[in-house]
Formats: sequence, C-alpha cells, structure tokens
Amino acid sequence: MLINTHKERVETFRRGEDGVWTLQSYTPMDGMFELNSLRFQGSFEALYEDVVLEDETASAEDSVG
Repeated sequence: MLINTHKERVETFRRGEDGVWTLQSYTPMDGMFELNSLRFQGSFEALYEDVVLEDETASAEDSVG
C-alpha cells in the first residue's frame, strides 16, 4: 500500500491467483479504499484527517528555487 503525501491518493498492489500483480488506485471520489488481505476498509476522510497538503504549484516553485 502506498499513501500519497502530495495529494489524496492510495495505491495497493494485489497478487492474483495466477501470480500476476495488479495495481488498484483509489481517490477521494471512491470514498473508501480496501486492503483485502487484512479485510480492512478505510476512508479518505479518516486517513487524511489533520493533514495539510501542499499546493502542487508551490511545491514545484520550492524545488526550482
């Protein structure tokens, strides 16, 4: 599971029965994200509670200057 620290996005990788890994991306439009192997569902609201995300424009300017 990867939790993005710049924008609200969660990515999970799942291995299928055939051994192939697949990427599942979640955004706030999905409302919830799932970790099937742990039988867990979480909400973006709870995950990003009290998190202040930087504006992408400001981040780009900081890395240039």
